[in-house]
Amino acid sequence: MDTAGRVDPNAYVAMAGKMSAAEGIAYRYGNAGTTPANTPTWHKRGDTKLQTAEGGWWQVGGPDAGAGNWGDYFSNFANALHVADDPNNRVGVSDFLAIAQSYNTFTQLPQPAPVWTRQAALGATDWIGLDDYNGSTVNARRPVAGARCYGRPGWCLESVVAYQNGLLSTAQGSNTALNRSSTQLGANKVPTGIAVTNSNEFALVTVWDTVALKGQIAVVALAGLANGASPSNPDIGDQGWGDWGAVHPGLANLGNTGYMKVLGYVDLPDTMRAPTEITATTGWNPWNGMGQNRPTAYKTPLNTESNRQQFMAGGAYANAYAKGGMAIVVSKSEKRAAFIDLKPLFDYFNGKYFGARGDFDSTKDLNTWPNMPEAAKPRVVQTMDLGARPTAVKATLWGSNLRGWIATEEGNMRLYDLGGYGNGTGTGTLKQVGSVMTGPNPTSIAYFRGSTSDMDNDINNYAMVLSRGDKTVRWVDFSSDHNSAVVRPTKLSDTRLADPVMIEDNENHGTEAWVLSVADYAGKSVHNFRYGSVIFHTNRGSGKACQPPAGCGLGPNNLPASQYPFEYGGAIKLPGKPFFVTTANVP
Repeated sequence: MDTAGRVDPNAYVAMAGKMSAAEGIAYRYGNAGTTPANTPTWHKRGDTKLQTAEGGWWQVGGPDAGAGNWGDYFSNFANALHVADDPNNRVGVSDFLAIAQSYNTFTQLPQPAPVWTRQAALGATDWIGLDDYNGSTVNARRPVAGARCYGRPGWCLESVVAYQNGLLSTAQGSNTALNRSSTQLGANKVPTGIAVTNSNEFALVTVWDTVALKGQIAVVALAGLANGASPSNPDIGDQGWGDWGAVHPGLANLGNTGYMKVLGYVDLPDTMRAPTEITATTGWNPWNGMGQNRPTAYKTPLNTESNRQQFMAGGAYANAYAKGGMAIVVSKSEKRAAFIDLKPLFDYFNGKYFGARGDFDSTKDLNTWPNMPEAAKPRVVQTMDLGARPTAVKATLWGSNLRGWIATEEGNMRLYDLGGYGNGTGTGTLKQVGSVMTGPNPTSIAYFRGSTSDMDNDINNYAMVLSRGDKTVRWVDFSSDHNSAVVRPTKLSDTRLADPVMIEDNENHGTEAWVLSVADYAGKSVHNFRYGSVIFHTNRGSGKACQPPAGCGLGPNNLPASQYPFEYGGAIKLPGKPFFVTTANVP
């Protein structure tokens, strides 16, 4: 493939067949970098066993309050995709505990989830949940890409994984997010990237069609269900978390995906036959309008007409769902980006659910619904030549200044005004408004989710960029209008990082915890680094650890980040080379 759209059919098909292998990783993420001179080795605390039936290890706070004294219990679970050492017998999808707070302690060591240990009653080296969740009876092997939604902080329970053979499936969220669903892309469709819209309405998958030799986006409708429910029995299971008690593909949900269906494909321009990555935003913040404007889905069943009317124009819940959005697709070899308007898709689905009663009733038959007629397909608004190989892409999730961020191989991260398309109001031309230099070969852009205000706008005001070229993470601060940015002087590198490829910031709960997870490809590990104090905001009182305002600092002397910026949390070894990691706070 080249910038003129010319394709060598044999090379195209050959590379498509290697997307989940080492050659595909090199094609998408470039070559491994070098360790900077004077790279530090950050302090690591000792690991102490929890005195509970579940077990597990903690590092910060204490002493262990013991069974029954949970405190502000919370946990983040992670999924990592890896090129498996034994791809014929390993799926290459791992599920593990990223961070947790309980019993007056904080866990920053990524580890097999203690809940799996207790259930299996196995030894420390045989914990289940470490690898290979198979969400389908189809042969799930050789993952290529994964994604989860980010527009619902704390409630994007499961990620969606795309495999080499075109299978799409859920990946296990936790012991309380176990719904399974899968679907299959069409023949000759090889996935290369995936994005999930803000509140788990749709998955968008970039594909190479190895017969037509063209690039496309597969549009997949998702439906969240209560844990333990199914499409045939949607009104059962644990309804306490408040998801729909019916199957509503394409409506905002909590991410415990129990149903998915491929709706169809959107052709990319002939000059973008080889898409490599995709991101998406709907511009909708579900935390706006707490109270009556943020309904609990299970308590407002749409089959009750008075409830359904509250979601229509003028109703109390009229702003409780997205009205449009934008996807950004990049092609590495063709040095190009395409911007795709999602409003036709959202208009069609919202019209079905919140239009005439007959339209809504037609959504109850899963033999004919969901569907995507031609008029409902997302449409390509604009393509742009980048003049350099794009290596990472993200988009602002919500707010008044929606932007796209595209990083290219030489280290330049471009900022694009989405022209209103990000929230369904766009009509104009998109344009680049700024740029910032990060580091060489930036392969991952991560949303900032560490502070207690990440439910507001902090998630859009900051970002972290990992440069594979120099094995370094840099923090980027955006200006108030999001048209420019600066890189902070403090940056993260560590001698333990052999070949970092992707990063993910961890969410907090009532406990404030600033922990970054790093997928280390050559090191066959996911590492955690803490970059701020641990503060138990809701677990207060005499004898309680990590109390406000200072909490538990970093390093051997518990210093603030201004004096000791990073602390090593530890690593979990995987049976393969990880190239993707995603985490979420789960119930």
